[in-house]
Amino acid sequence: MKKNNLSGNIKPGNLHFKYCLLVVFAMVVFSCNQHKHIGERNVAAKPAEINELAKPTIEETLKDALENNGRISDTFNVKYTGIVQYLYAQNNYTPIWTHNGSYLAQADSLFSFINNAKYYGLFPQDYYQQQLTELHSKLAGDSVSNTNKLDASLWAEADMLFTSAFAGIVKDLKVGRLAPDSTSFVKNTSLSDTFFLQQLASLQQHPDAVQWAATLEPRHSGYQDLKAALKNFLADTASAGFTEQQNANLLHLLRQNLNEDDASAFMWDVPDSVPLSKVIKRYQKSKGMTPDGKVSALLWSSLNLSDKEKFLRIAITLDKYKQLPPQMPDQYIWVNIPGFYLQLWNNNEVQIESKVVVGKPLTPTPLLTSAINNMVTYPQWHVPQSIIAKEMLPALKKDAGYLQSKNLSLIDKSGNEIDPYTVNWNQYAKMIPYNIVQGSGDENALGVLKFNFNNKYAVYLHDTNQRQLFSKAYRALSHGCVRVEQWEPLAYYILDNDINTSAKATPIDSLQTWLMAGEKHSIGIHKTIPLFIRYYTCTAKDGNVEFFNDIYNLDHDLGQKYFGNK
Repeated sequence: MKKNNLSGNIKPGNLHFKYCLLVVFAMVVFSCNQHKHIGERNVAAKPAEINELAKPTIEETLKDALENNGRISDTFNVKYTGIVQYLYAQNNYTPIWTHNGSYLAQADSLFSFINNAKYYGLFPQDYYQQQLTELHSKLAGDSVSNTNKLDASLWAEADMLFTSAFAGIVKDLKVGRLAPDSTSFVKNTSLSDTFFLQQLASLQQHPDAVQWAATLEPRHSGYQDLKAALKNFLADTASAGFTEQQNANLLHLLRQNLNEDDASAFMWDVPDSVPLSKVIKRYQKSKGMTPDGKVSALLWSSLNLSDKEKFLRIAITLDKYKQLPPQMPDQYIWVNIPGFYLQLWNNNEVQIESKVVVGKPLTPTPLLTSAINNMVTYPQWHVPQSIIAKEMLPALKKDAGYLQSKNLSLIDKSGNEIDPYTVNWNQYAKMIPYNIVQGSGDENALGVLKFNFNNKYAVYLHDTNQRQLFSKAYRALSHGCVRVEQWEPLAYYILDNDINTSAKATPIDSLQTWLMAGEKHSIGIHKTIPLFIRYYTCTAKDGNVEFFNDIYNLDHDLGQKYFGNK
């Protein structure tokens, strides 16, 4: 077998080959030593050389970042590494935000946006605010003779931080920071590499970050109004200072919070004093609560919301708007669970607004998107097995007459009515082999009309036989369905809308006749109206932010998960 000359004896004819290998190796080592990484000084002789020196620094640093999940050191971490690498690759790794020792217009504009990110419900620290500020001081504020000004490594670092911040801002403005759920229409996967490239080109051509950001944000009027109200909220908190709540006694907490609404708060002596009761009533009225002047769990929950928690609520709600369809339907029904209200929208205007009763925390109303496709007059209530197991079976074990007292009937699988006194209820732990049905009429829990829509939760909108509940401020009182105070105007609107679409639509006077006669009828809807049931703990009202109680604790959990370290 022929020996490899590189491993055998060196012959005179191979000396030149060996020497060439050594020279090539030395050139590679020398070339690699020129590829400075972030943190290694790489001073140019003059400003015109900074870009060329920064290019290999950016390229080599990104290689390391891709292999280490973006982390280069304890002080330098590139987020959205894949996107950042793609943007630089399209630019031949030339700096994007700086040019030979100067910040470009798009960098100045984006830096200003980062400093004002809170006005968008965003956090400046998520976009390297501190690091960029420090680098700006080192670079833009130095004289040409200062080596910082000529350090290509520092310029490369600033440029990469800007690119990473840019990628984060695009994502957070477009789809938000919350993970998509079953109700989300916009997915994170909608953000392609080319989309980021297009956004970068747009900002470079017209370096006005405020106008550029507006093209990424939702057009929904609720989002726009809340963002405008956020500005007023931040102005108020800036003048008053953030009121972080500590484990204080009730009186101190009341004084601390209500003093922001009434100057006489500090005149109180004891919690049950007359002045205290009067101020509480004014506070309750301003928050849409029943003005009874009493210290209740609802009042406590409202008072115990700090400015920081309020900001998180606003930030979360703005992100929830980003999960809606980019273009909302011309007509739709909107139910906000914590706000206890329903709205029917038509061409961006509210046509009908109604109080609603929603599910209790133990039986919450589900979040969903569907469409009203059917109405039923004088419906029967078929009690879900979950309610039977939790509430009715324990009651039946104590008293078989429970069903009769609630106008409920026990029906077997053949449709026959069964006498509840003939059943040994103690033999059942959870499920029973019967249906429990409530007859139609004014005693029925569904009232005289039910609005149906496709969903996997077996919930619906409906009238109620407990209409006095609409006078309460706290209305999380149902088993999960949504009770609608203004059910009649809603039904007439849906039918009138349907008549304009189909010749087979049910006339409004037919509905009125059936309701007067107490007749059960199923009414098909030809022009279905989209329905959005959502959970938004704040909204804009008269230019200010109105907060609702986090009745299911959902926003508290989201705040802890996504913004707990802010």
